[in-house]
Amino acid sequence: MMLLYAVIPAQAGTPRLVGLSGNELETVSSADAAMVVEECDRQPDTSKAEAMQFARILEELAGWTTLLPVRFPSAADSRSEVRAELDRRGHEWQRRLDQLEGVVELVVRASWSGHPAPTRGDLPSGGRYLRERAAALHADEALAIELEEVAAPWCRETQRLSARRGVRLACLARRDVTSKLRAALDTWQGQATCREVLVSGPWPPFSFVSEPDG
Repeated sequence: MMLLYAVIPAQAGTPRLVGLSGNELETVSSADAAMVVEECDRQPDTSKAEAMQFARILEELAGWTTLLPVRFPSAADSRSEVRAELDRRGHEWQRRLDQLEGVVELVVRASWSGHPAPTRGDLPSGGRYLRERAAALHADEALAIELEEVAAPWCRETQRLSARRGVRLACLARRDVTSKLRAALDTWQGQATCREVLVSGPWPPFSFVSEPDG
């Protein structure tokens, strides 16, 4: 079985890295793109520890070349199956790799103190809860729109992510402007004392593997 890590440019090669199963990573190549894989005897479990180790390996790969991360844990039965998928989708992947060259992903989490949080009321109809829920959704939408406007000058693409509280926004930006994006977000946060912003990354472009619609 071949555990799949990432799609990379056909000419990139692979640094000497050990995968989750303790075997050295290898590259299966086609004319248009290549896939970083590891031969292993078992399907990795989906524990948080293994998922984090997988992400750390991808970060090391991203320091080597542009890549399209593969969702963990994806696997193929054989090298020939990997090669067939590269032959089928290699041109599409090559185009997306070209678009992502030199860019990284930052994840922005934004909320504010006093954020409306719906709580179950004592009303049998649940009317109070529904009104509070509607107010929270409206506030989140307004926050997301404002955050996208702040980030837009420094980002090629943005994508909203699920969040339990407030807003999470994935930002695709050139590595050389990430400091300017962070500065713009710091300025926006400082314009109101109730705003809370946390930026993580840079990461490989986990949220931007597929091309945007339109």
